[in-house]
Amino acid sequence: MNVWPGRRGEGYVVVQFILLALIALAPFVRLGGLWPVPWAFTAAGLVLGALGAGLALAGLLHLGVDNLSALPQPTAAARLIESGIYGRVRHPIYGGLLLGGAGWALLTHSLVALALTAALWGLFEFKTRYEEAALRRMFADYAAYAQRVCKFWPPIY
Repeated sequence: MNVWPGRRGEGYVVVQFILLALIALAPFVRLGGLWPVPWAFTAAGLVLGALGAGLALAGLLHLGVDNLSALPQPTAAARLIESGIYGRVRHPIYGGLLLGGAGWALLTHSLVALALTAALWGLFEFKTRYEEAALRRMFADYAAYAQRVCKFWPPIY
């Protein structure tokens, strides 16, 4: 029996929180010192961080308590949300975390944080496949919703 990622996707959540912690701590690891970065990268980091925080917060607020779970398996009381930010993006919390990680990497001039954010993106690709398969089983309308709404960042992806 395959135990990864766990019965409800617990493995994805564990790896996700480890990567988020490592991204937060990455600026303290200096490989070859600071990389020379124009001030525009720092400004871009602030903008990406703010956009990421706004996207994730909008997702959290609009999702509601019944739907909120770190696990990729929907809760028994879940309902399909297609309005608000979820009318534009299917996974705003994940998209916000990725923008925030990239912003943090630019703001702190950390190549390690940037690489870890890329790894987090890869994890979210696998986690959303697991999650969306469960959502398709639970909601007949999910496949059509996924066709018309971006995954992480409207209107890009």
